[in-house]
This record gives sequence, structure tokens and C-alpha cells, in this order.
Amino acid sequence: MCIEHPQASPEIAARRVQDQTILYHRDRGQVHALNESAGLVWDLCDGRHTVREIARALLERSGTEDAGEARARAEADVRALLDELGALGLLAAPAGVRG
Repeated sequence: MCIEHPQASPEIAARRVQDQTILYHRDRGQVHALNESAGLVWDLCDGRHTVREIARALLERSGTEDAGEARARAEADVRALLDELGALGLLAAPAGVRG
């Protein structure tokens, strides 16, 4: 599931607990815990931010320069996490796509 402007599914309730983001899928009764970096990605899954913008935010938070290999690695990491979140049903399907 490659989404350029990822958006959280409306069935998900999210809450920050210390340095984790806890996600609760209301329909499935499932709970997922995200670490601090994944929580930042989740926070930016609002349908407005692009994968590149989310990766840039991760680099900024870690104090890593947003260039070359670091940017490519961050974008790949964001896409991998989004694929996982999508497979778990935590992201809304892109417009025109039905799950």
C-alpha cells in the first residue's frame, strides 16, 4: 500500500502514553503500541503531509541532515512503516481504493 499522503483510519483512537503512541482499532478491538519515531509518523498521517515531509520531520527530530542517503533511508523507513500500518488496517484507503 503506497500512499503519498497517508491518513489515519477514522476507526482508530490514538493516545500518547509517555514515549509511546497507543492505537486502538475500534472495529477490531486491537491495540498497537508505536515507539516515539513511529508515533511521530502516525501524528503526521493526516492526509496533508507527504511521505517526503514525514521523512524530513524524522530527520529533523534526530538532528540528521536532510540530504542524500539519509533522506533516501528515511523515506524508505517511512514507506515500510506505512505499509505495515496499512496492512494492520490502521490507515484509511486512498481515494478511489476500496479495502
